[in-house]
Amino acid sequence: MINKIKKIYLISGVFGLLVLFPQLFTAHRFGVDNPPLITHLEFYYGFICLGLTFQILIIIISIDPILYRLIMILAIL
Repeated sequence: MINKIKKIYLISGVFGLLVLFPQLFTAHRFGVDNPPLITHLEFYYGFICLGLTFQILIIIISIDPILYRLIMILAIL
C-alpha cells in the first residue's frame, strides 16, 4: 500500500513540474493569446513559483509518506 502511495505522489509531483515549469517562459505569449496583456508579472511568476514549490514538496513526500503525513494536509490545501 505504501509503495502505491509513493508512486502516486512521485508521478503527480513530476507531472506537476512538467506542466508548470514551461509556463515560466510563456508570460508574454499568455498575454497575447488571452488579452489583455499581463501588467503585474510578479503575480504571474509568484503563482507559478508557488505551484512549483508545492510540486517539489509533493516529490519530497513521495520519499517517505509516513514521515511526512502531516505535510500532506498542507499540500492538499
